[in-house]
Amino acid sequence: MSLALIAGVYSASLAFPKWAFPFEDGTDGLRVHAALPLPDETEDFAEMIKARLESFGMNNPDTPLNIYLTGDDWRRTWFFGQSAPLASAAYPMLASDLIFLADVDIVADKVRVSNSGPEATHSASVFAIRELARVATRQMVGAWEFIQLDPMLKNGIADYVTFGPIPKQATDEANVRSRRSDDTRAAQHLGFYPEARLAVTYALGTDRSVAYLLAR
Repeated sequence: MSLALIAGVYSASLAFPKWAFPFEDGTDGLRVHAALPLPDETEDFAEMIKARLESFGMNNPDTPLNIYLTGDDWRRTWFFGQSAPLASAAYPMLASDLIFLADVDIVADKVRVSNSGPEATHSASVFAIRELARVATRQMVGAWEFIQLDPMLKNGIADYVTFGPIPKQATDEANVRSRRSDDTRAAQHLGFYPEARLAVTYALGTDRSVAYLLAR
């Protein structure tokens, strides 16, 4: 079997992952898939995430979004493409409607990142919104345009949608680039890409939507 064929099969498994996730729940426009039965709170979890995306105009009624919960077994290694303790992943160029989350506790709204210490317990909805914002950006501009977008703009939009406009009192701190990426308090305060989030905050002002920024 050629390397090209192997790569094609693997890419197809990422783009069409339902074969590994037999259970499904959620709401219209946002479905959650898992290897094990999902809790009753899954619909509320999906509604919360969907409402956040909609509040920033990051939703496409014609293309429902999907979240796949890999758990912490072989699915995480397979669908994340590595064994590193990542919490979330998106492949916008392969599939424009889905993301993967790692070991999730939906009831507590937490993602457990293996081998990262007790401080690396994060909000699952935060990771879901960030990754789905990237997917929604790809949907809004198209595949080729998404490739050409400045990474700072992509990251800034993702953080802006997740955390909102950066607080005025945090603008000076946004220039601090050296901080721990798994510090949840810092992430909630500044976002994962504070400089990019700050740039998007200023670019949008108070009356402009993300769609306006992408259309420029």
